[in-house]
Amino acid sequence: MVYFFLNLVKKIRYKLNTFFWKSLGLNIEKKSIVFPGFESDNPKNVAIGMNTMIYKNVTMYSSAGSISIGKESHVAPYCYFLFDEGKIEIGDFVAVGAFTTFIGFSNYYDSSDRDKKFVELNKSGEIKIGSNVFIGTHSVILADTIIENDVIVAAGSVVSGNLESGWIYGGVPVKKIKRVWNE
Repeated sequence: MVYFFLNLVKKIRYKLNTFFWKSLGLNIEKKSIVFPGFESDNPKNVAIGMNTMIYKNVTMYSSAGSISIGKESHVAPYCYFLFDEGKIEIGDFVAVGAFTTFIGFSNYYDSSDRDKKFVELNKSGEIKIGSNVFIGTHSVILADTIIENDVIVAAGSVVSGNLESGWIYGGVPVKKIKRVWNE
C-alpha cells in the first residue's frame, strides 16, 4: 500500500512539473514528461515531441537559439545543452545517455589571430541528430555536427562533423567502428 501511494505521489509530481514548464512556454506534446530538476533559461525556444521523456537535472541554456526533440525519445539525467543563435534538432526514437553534453556555442582556438584573447573567440553552430539514434553516456556533441539516422555513438565519444547512417562510432575524436547491422 505504501509503495502504491509513493508511486502515485511521484507521478503527480512529474505531471505538475510538466505543467509548470508548459505554463512558462515550453512546447511539449501529449504523453511527454519533464521530470523535476529540469532547467531552461528560455523554455519558449524548446519543443518536445509526443511521448518523450526529459529526465531529472537536464539543463538547456540558450539566448536566441532553439531545441527540438522528436517523438518517442528520451534524454537521460544530467544532460547539458548549450547553444546561442543556432539550433539543436533531435529526431524521433532517439536515446541520449546520461551526462551527455551538446555544445552549440563555445570558445575556440585560432592560431592565426594572436592578438585576440581566448575568451573573445566564440563559435556558434547547429547540431542535427536524425532518428533512431543512440548516444552513449558522457558523450560530447560539438557545434556543426550532423548525426544521420540509425547511428550508435559509443559512451565517452567526442563528436564533430558528419556521422553517416547505419554505423557505430566511438572515440576521442569519434571514428567509424563498424556497421550497426550485419549485412
